[in-house]
Amino acid sequence: MPTPKDVIWNTITDSAKTRFDYDEYKSSFSELGNENAVENILFMIIVGYAEEQSVDEIVSKISKQLLLIGFGGDVTKLNVLVVGLQKSLPFEIKATQQALAFFDMGLKPPGILVQVKSILGNK
Repeated sequence: MPTPKDVIWNTITDSAKTRFDYDEYKSSFSELGNENAVENILFMIIVGYAEEQSVDEIVSKISKQLLLIGFGGDVTKLNVLVVGLQKSLPFEIKATQQALAFFDMGLKPPGILVQVKSILGNK
């Protein structure tokens, strides 16, 4: 059973999947053979932008994680993907920024989830 924090992060990631061609994105990581890893990469991109990291920083972190699981990948292709997703996911990036700030303030997950859903346009 997911933790309350996981529900928030899953809500953001699930929303992100509807804002661009997720199937094409997923196919670019087909060598991983693990949908959870593909979702985690998407979440790393969203969090990276929410934390105001540069494209190079986000790509570097993802590349390191991929290397840890034995997948080299194409850094140029990853860079293009990361840049493209910034334009596609402004609501998810904003929702993540707010959620991180609210967690830092000590707010509880149920209230944070309401705010996240409001930003994402979910009822």
